Amino acid sequence: MILNHSKTKTMIVTGKRLAKKMEIPFLEIQLNFTNLEQGPSHTLVGLTIHSQLSFDMHLEQLCTKLSQRIGVLIIRGSEWGTSITLNT
Repeated sequence: MILNHSKTKTMIVTGKRLAKKMEIPFLEIQLNFTNLEQGPSHTLVGLTIHSQLSFDMHLEQLCTKLSQRIGVLIIRGSEWGTSITLNT
């Protein structure tokens, strides 16, 4: 298997207590003489995982998507069937 260094990212997974005890929570990993990007959270198969194994960020993103889609449904729903003509 060949790894693509531009698509490969690293993350140190710790608990909240261990993260406070670590002096420098950074690990330098190289692939083909290129440093891999390290971040506090990553999205894998639609699930956002935080380095402290918290799903708060994933739930916030999910709620944002749902509220946007519900808003679109409400706007479209108000347009459906509103063409009422009155004969006077």
